[in-house]
Amino acid sequence: MKLGYLRIPPVSGAEGPAHASQFDRSAVAASLGFSEFFAVAQNSLTPASTARPEHVRLLEVSPKPDHGAALRLACSEGVSRTLQSSDRHAQKIAPSSSAGEVRRNSALGQAPLSASWLPACQVAPHWTNHVIGSTHAGLRARVEDWRVARSVLICQDSHLAEATVKAHGSPCRRYFESIAPTLSEAEIEALIDATVLYGTPRQVATALHDIIAITGPFGTLCVVDHAWTDAAMARQSLALLAGAVLPLFQVHLHRNLRELEFA
Repeated sequence: MKLGYLRIPPVSGAEGPAHASQFDRSAVAASLGFSEFFAVAQNSLTPASTARPEHVRLLEVSPKPDHGAALRLACSEGVSRTLQSSDRHAQKIAPSSSAGEVRRNSALGQAPLSASWLPACQVAPHWTNHVIGSTHAGLRARVEDWRVARSVLICQDSHLAEATVKAHGSPCRRYFESIAPTLSEAEIEALIDATVLYGTPRQVATALHDIIAITGPFGTLCVVDHAWTDAAMARQSLALLAGAVLPLFQVHLHRNLRELEFA
């Protein structure tokens, strides 16, 4: 599995240090072996897309993959439906694509990038629809072309990781609140628990394994990096992902394959 990096600037109006908007850990990620870096496609640039790139349907990846320069976000339905909100008119999260749209994008040669706010059960159909769309167009669907985005915060203290992610005013929480402004605080926390990878390296490795047990394998884990106020913790999180979580995940995966082999 490869690692990708997507920088999420502070949400407008968010509290934080004056330098928060200037953060850029892409160089740190590159030094740790991250191999893909995502940005809003030039033809999709708007003031809103600059602050919330995952709201844009088209992202560019660098270095450019063999099949093309941009990736389509794959999003099957809004979080309001996922959490069964009591508000029937709750605003859905954008971009919101039908299965047919995912198939049409795949038929055009676009690879899917599953948005970070979707639980694994909603991410899973993206691959099926990508295969169908690609097959109908006579194209080959490759697992390594599928990217799945996730907000990630890893540290040695699991309580600190959870408190940092869920704290009122944290960049991660404010990001989710900006995406789904109609959800209650309890629903936002449920969404964070369902979609954000946080905790110790072992906890995150286990959570990543649980995701893949539902979605099946994918080629790149795209880390959604928020403007965390503790820059040292954010850098350590990237380092722990590359140096501790992936090795633990590979060991876990290898053990499961061996168990299947001798079952």
